[in-house]
Amino acid sequence: MNKKAPKKQTTLDDLAIMVAHGFERIENRFTGVDEKFDQIDSRFDKLEKRLEDVEEITKATRRDVLNLGERFISRYEFDTLSIRVNKLESKTKNKTGK
Repeated sequence: MNKKAPKKQTTLDDLAIMVAHGFERIENRFTGVDEKFDQIDSRFDKLEKRLEDVEEITKATRRDVLNLGERFISRYEFDTLSIRVNKLESKTKNKTGK
Protein backbone atom coordinates (compact mmCIF):
# COMPACT_ATOMS: atom_id res chain seq x y z
CA MET A 1 0.00 0.00 0.00
CA ASN A 2 1.00 3.44 -0.74
CA LYS A 3 0.59 5.66 2.19
CA LYS A 4 1.34 9.26 1.53
CA ALA A 5 2.52 11.48 4.31
CA PRO A 6 0.01 14.16 5.05
CA LYS A 7 0.94 17.42 3.37
CA LYS A 8 2.11 20.11 5.68
CA GLN A 9 0.12 23.27 5.36
CA THR A 10 2.21 26.30 4.45
CA THR A 11 1.54 29.05 6.91
CA LEU A 12 1.87 32.76 6.33
CA ASP A 13 5.01 32.72 8.47
CA ASP A 14 6.53 29.99 6.28
CA LEU A 15 5.64 31.96 3.16
CA ALA A 16 7.14 35.13 4.64
CA ILE A 17 10.38 33.27 5.43
CA MET A 18 10.57 31.86 1.88
CA VAL A 19 10.02 35.29 0.36
CA ALA A 20 12.61 36.83 2.69
CA HIS A 21 15.19 34.19 1.67
CA GLY A 22 14.42 34.83 -1.99
CA PHE A 23 14.95 38.56 -1.56
CA GLU A 24 18.19 37.88 0.33
CA ARG A 25 19.58 35.83 -2.56
CA ILE A 26 18.57 38.53 -5.03
CA GLU A 27 20.15 41.23 -2.87
CA ASN A 28 23.41 39.25 -2.69
CA ARG A 29 23.44 38.92 -6.48
CA PHE A 30 22.82 42.64 -6.93
CA THR A 31 25.66 43.40 -4.53
CA GLY A 32 27.97 41.43 -6.83
CA VAL A 33 26.60 43.25 -9.86
CA ASP A 34 27.12 46.62 -8.15
CA GLU A 35 30.74 45.72 -7.41
CA LYS A 36 31.30 44.76 -11.06
CA PHE A 37 29.79 48.05 -12.23
CA ASP A 38 32.06 49.95 -9.83
CA GLN A 39 35.06 48.17 -11.34
CA ILE A 40 33.85 48.94 -14.86
CA ASP A 41 33.29 52.60 -13.93
CA SER A 42 36.81 52.78 -12.57
CA ARG A 43 38.22 51.30 -15.76
CA PHE A 44 36.21 53.72 -17.91
CA ASP A 45 37.53 56.63 -15.84
CA LYS A 46 41.09 55.45 -16.46
CA LEU A 47 40.43 55.02 -20.19
CA GLU A 48 38.85 58.46 -20.37
CA LYS A 49 41.92 60.02 -18.74
CA ARG A 50 44.25 58.19 -21.11
CA LEU A 51 42.17 59.29 -24.09
CA GLU A 52 42.35 62.90 -22.93
CA ASP A 53 46.15 62.54 -22.70
CA VAL A 54 46.31 61.10 -26.22
CA GLU A 55 44.17 63.96 -27.53
CA GLU A 56 46.51 66.52 -25.94
CA ILE A 57 49.56 64.79 -27.39
CA THR A 58 47.90 64.66 -30.82
CA LYS A 59 47.07 68.38 -30.67
CA ALA A 60 50.64 69.23 -29.66
CA THR A 61 52.05 67.06 -32.44
CA ARG A 62 49.75 68.69 -34.98
CA ARG A 63 50.87 72.15 -33.83
CA ASP A 64 54.51 71.08 -34.13
CA VAL A 65 54.01 69.71 -37.64
CA LEU A 66 52.21 72.87 -38.75
CA ASN A 67 55.00 74.99 -37.27
CA LEU A 68 57.56 73.06 -39.30
CA GLY A 69 56.06 74.54 -42.45
CA GLU A 70 56.95 78.00 -41.19
CA ARG A 71 60.56 77.01 -40.50
CA PHE A 72 61.36 75.17 -43.74
CA ILE A 73 60.66 75.73 -47.42
CA SER A 74 58.51 73.32 -49.38
CA ARG A 75 59.99 70.68 -51.67
CA TYR A 76 58.63 72.55 -54.71
CA GLU A 77 60.34 75.79 -53.68
CA PHE A 78 63.58 73.92 -53.00
CA ASP A 79 63.52 72.22 -56.39
CA THR A 80 62.73 75.52 -58.16
CA LEU A 81 65.61 77.28 -56.41
CA SER A 82 67.96 74.37 -57.13
CA ILE A 83 67.17 74.58 -60.85
CA ARG A 84 67.79 78.34 -60.84
CA VAL A 85 71.12 77.96 -59.03
CA ASN A 86 72.21 75.24 -61.49
CA LYS A 87 71.38 77.52 -64.42
CA LEU A 88 73.33 80.41 -62.86
CA GLU A 89 76.31 78.15 -62.16
CA SER A 90 76.36 76.85 -65.71
CA LYS A 91 76.18 80.42 -67.08
CA THR A 92 78.99 81.46 -64.77
CA LYS A 93 81.12 78.51 -65.82
CA ASN A 94 80.56 79.33 -69.49
CA LYS A 95 81.62 82.97 -68.98
CA THR A 96 84.65 82.22 -66.83
CA GLY A 97 85.63 79.10 -68.76
CA LYS A 98 86.05 76.96 -65.68
